[in-house]
Amino acid sequence: MDPTKDTSPEFRRKFKWIKKLGNGSFGAVYLFESRLTREKFACKVAVDPGAQEALLREVAILKRLHHPNIIEYVTSHFYLNQRPNCLIMAYHPLGSLENYNFSTQEALKVVHQCLRALKYLEEMALFHRDIKEDNILLKSISPLHVCLADFGLAVTSREGATNGGQLTHVAVEVYLGRGYSYIADIWSLGVTALSLLRRFPKREAQCFFRARDRAQEAKYYERLLSEASSLHGYFGELVKHMLCTPDVRWTAVECLRYLGEGHDAGPSRPVHGRS
Repeated sequence: MDPTKDTSPEFRRKFKWIKKLGNGSFGAVYLFESRLTREKFACKVAVDPGAQEALLREVAILKRLHHPNIIEYVTSHFYLNQRPNCLIMAYHPLGSLENYNFSTQEALKVVHQCLRALKYLEEMALFHRDIKEDNILLKSISPLHVCLADFGLAVTSREGATNGGQLTHVAVEVYLGRGYSYIADIWSLGVTALSLLRRFPKREAQCFFRARDRAQEAKYYERLLSEASSLHGYFGELVKHMLCTPDVRWTAVECLRYLGEGHDAGPSRPVHGRS
């Protein structure tokens, strides 16, 4: 169905609807083409009032962000009740990471670039809250270049947060109601790293999310650290420090310091599971 009926006349004069790309937080994402330049854009359209308010927050956040590993904001259009019901962003036709298989070296490059984005978000006092494979877009294959997308759940650290996005990627401490922090996004990226290499332990995750007790929590940590340890070289060490308990989990800065040296240059804190 053509979504342009929910956009302004000005928008319809400027852009032509091509197809639906998928669903994002609080809105469907469509491919549009500029009638003037033929350039293509990704456009998130929100219709109901709740989704429009969420889109307003997302527009405000994306306007502030300028980073090579974060989706590029283009413009927004206002229509229903003067709310922005259309967020226009750069279109990356290669799609999200969930559509690809990656080698260990390629996955490391993805994680490295996402860590740069998370470091930048921390400097901007923002939690992404929905890091996962389908919210990371592939800008190019050679060289490999990715960007974080879908900031529909993002909030400022001043606002605070108590929950996250996709259950399998939510940090243990967040799921257990212990609060959100920057290192919760690090956890989600660590889960993404294992998922890219088909190493994420779904069975243990399901047991933990069902039981929600200390015994299953300990088993979940143990299995995650085991899977991380099986990764090649210092990538395994990195992921271990992304998927450990919050008291010893590395920040984006610490992860990047480690990667910059190519050996163990992170803080000397032992990695352990929950006992």
